[in-house]
Amino acid sequence: MLPPPRRWPGLLRVMLRWRNELAIAAAVLVAWSYAGGVVVGVLVVTLAVLVAFVPSVRTAVRAATTATVVAHRVRSGLVQAGVGDRHGRLPWIVGSWPWGETVWVSVWLRSGTTTGDLLDAAPLIAAACGAAHVQIAQRSPRQDRAVVIVYRPRWGCPGR
Repeated sequence: MLPPPRRWPGLLRVMLRWRNELAIAAAVLVAWSYAGGVVVGVLVVTLAVLVAFVPSVRTAVRAATTATVVAHRVRSGLVQAGVGDRHGRLPWIVGSWPWGETVWVSVWLRSGTTTGDLLDAAPLIAAACGAAHVQIAQRSPRQDRAVVIVYRPRWGCPGR
């Protein structure tokens, strides 16, 4: 049998997937229109200095960036593993948050997909995330909620 056809997502789905990045871009554009380019430039330089010299700010920015990237990489691993319903739709990735050396990604499963499908896809998700290990856990008593726990995801840090 042929695999299900890959569907191109609509504009609204793409905007929902990239909501964090679009929110940052919208905030910069709104600040630019109200305050001007000089103020936005000063804010960006201030944030860069804070990230460079304040360890708690650096940790928070690194954690938020890693959580955002991991959500995209989990989606890529799901595509590579072929996890989806009969129509080729991927499970919905709701959110992600860092927790120590892990990133927890909340996933809502579509009808016809199970946590067993995610367990089978765990090695491909780990490879897509550059992670040491991936664990799948049930999110709630509902069978369509799951959490993908990505242990030590890394990009561009070979010694880490």
